[in-house]
This record gives sequence, C-alpha cells and structure tokens, in this order.
Amino acid sequence: MKKALRIISILMVAIVFISINSLALAKDNQPTRNDIPYILNSSKISEDTKDWLRWFDSLPSEEQQYVNYRPSELDGYSYEKNNKYFNPLDLHFIFPDEADIFTSGSITTFGVNPQDPGNKILPLSGYELKYNPQYWNSYKDRANCYTYALNYLAGKNPATQQPGYASGRKFTSCTGKAILEAAKRDVPYLSGVKGLRSASENQKPGKNEYKVALVIATEIGKKKDYHWYRQDSDGYWSHKRGSTAITRTDASGKQIINPRKANRNYGSLNYNIFYGYFFIKH
Repeated sequence: MKKALRIISILMVAIVFISINSLALAKDNQPTRNDIPYILNSSKISEDTKDWLRWFDSLPSEEQQYVNYRPSELDGYSYEKNNKYFNPLDLHFIFPDEADIFTSGSITTFGVNPQDPGNKILPLSGYELKYNPQYWNSYKDRANCYTYALNYLAGKNPATQQPGYASGRKFTSCTGKAILEAAKRDVPYLSGVKGLRSASENQKPGKNEYKVALVIATEIGKKKDYHWYRQDSDGYWSHKRGSTAITRTDASGKQIINPRKANRNYGSLNYNIFYGYFFIKH
C-alpha cells in the first residue's frame, strides 16, 4: 500500500512538473504582442503620435534601438520590434567611486582636435565626469542619451528614460522647449542632480558643473527624436544613442570636440536642429 502511494505521489509530481513546463513553453512560443493596429485606429491617440509611430515602425529593429524619444501617449503599448524591456523604475546614480574607472589610452590631448584644427575644446570647470564606457556599456538598456547626460540609470522600459518621467510630468511634444522644461522638472526628483541652467558655447561651467547639449532630429518638418551630448573631463564629448553603447564619435566616425560642429546626420535620424548648451550641476 505504501509503495503504491509513493508511486502515485511521484506520478503526480511529474504531471505537475510537465504541466508547468508546457505552460512556460507555450508562453515562450506565443507571438510578441503588437498594439500598432489598435493604436492607429484609436481616437485617443493624436495624429502626430500616429505619424511618429508609422515612421518608427518603418525602421528595422537595429535602427529602432538608436531612437531616444518615446511619445507619452504610447506608454503601456507594445510597438517596438523585439521588445524585451521591463517596467520597474530603478534609478541609480553614478557616484565618484564608480565614475573613476577610466579607459587607458583614451583621448587626453587638450586645446585642438587633430582631426579638425579649427575646432577648439570648449572651456572646462574641472568638475566634468570621466568617460566611463566599462560601466555604461554594462547597463545599455537602462539609459538613453538623456539619462546618460544627467548621469543616472533608469529602468529598462524606454518610457522611464524620458524627460519628465521622474517628476511625473513628461513632455508632450518633441521640441527643444518642451524637453528642456521637462528636464528642469526632473531635477528636484534626481538626488544626483542639483541644477540645470542655460549656457553659451564658450561659457565656462561653475563649481560642480559640466556642460551638455541638446539637439532635435526632423524629417520633412516633423520632429522625430531628441538627443543629448555631455562634455567629459578631458574636454571631448560623449553620447549614448538610445539603448546602444556610449561613444565619443559623430556620424562621420570623428571624435566630438564640439557637438554643434559635429556631423549629426545618421540617415534615418538627422539631428539638424541645434537647440543649445546647458550646465548640469551635480
């Protein structure tokens, strides 16, 4: 009798195990949810957002990862190819002990860019952050150009990486003014950021400040994306395009010494509007 009960128990455990694995396998084999048809037929979504979505959906998946902008109207919808992000917000600031990691052999020449003798390094405060690819490239999907410029990690969901998300008031249009206002609203909610103010190209940052720049990409007059750059401790500029690795080169593969003069035309994204320079206090 005991032997029979033991056999029955073993069989029940085996059945449960097989059922759980079958459900998991079925879930993995399900097609990725795609809300695009619903979004495009929804009266609750603006025509500007629908136009942006049509353009975004026309991009191959490898190009979609370069796009920083996500319209707030699309929060909660699934519309990205190979969408694998998660929802929780997990802000993480890069403190000095982490930022001190620095790649040996990186650019250290000051004053003039050898690739462009007329392109001079902009004034430094001495409080700029070091270029730290080892750290950032291990968290590529938790930051975009905006969070990189402000030096913090957000969640894996691109919606959490948008200007205004931290304050609960995201920007509603992809314009320099709207993005800047949203970024300023975030400042009180980001413990690693103490301030954000406008700057001129040749203005020297103050104590605990470094310089960033904001540009906008358009296509036939319609704004498609925004992008931020930040100046590193050696005077050169780095940036992070969407969920890709950080880099110090422009669209021509040249090291960036001044984002206003850099090549910002990446084909599907041409950041043809230079909105301005700003100081971030940390």
